[in-house]
Amino acid sequence: MITRSFLLVAFITGAASGTAYSDELLPLHGKSIDLGSVMGSAYYTPEANGYQIVTTLSSEDSTLPVRFTSTLTSGQNLTVTVPGALGEPERTIKFERIGEQLFVTEDGRKTAAFAE
Repeated sequence: MITRSFLLVAFITGAASGTAYSDELLPLHGKSIDLGSVMGSAYYTPEANGYQIVTTLSSEDSTLPVRFTSTLTSGQNLTVTVPGALGEPERTIKFERIGEQLFVTEDGRKTAAFAE
C-alpha cells in the first residue's frame, strides 16, 4: 500500500512539474485535465504503432477513477466530452496528433503541445 501511494504521489508530482516549465512536453510527462466536475491527467508514450495516450479521469462525486488508452498516428484525434449541467455548455478536451507532435485543446483553446 505504501508503494502504491508513493507511486501515485510521484506520478502526480511529475504531472504537475511537467506542465510548469513549458507548453511542450516530453513522453511520460503529464498534463492535468480540468473538465469542471471531472478532473484527471493524461500522458503519452511513443510506441511502434503510434503515440499511446493514457487518460485517467474521476468525477468529484466518485471514488473510482476511469482510465482509458488510445493510440494515435499522424492525422488522428481523440475527443473526451463531459456534459454540462442544465443550461451550461459541455466541457471538452481533444488530443490531436500532427506529425511528431501531440496537441491538446481544452474547450476550444490549445493548452499544450506534446513533443517527442
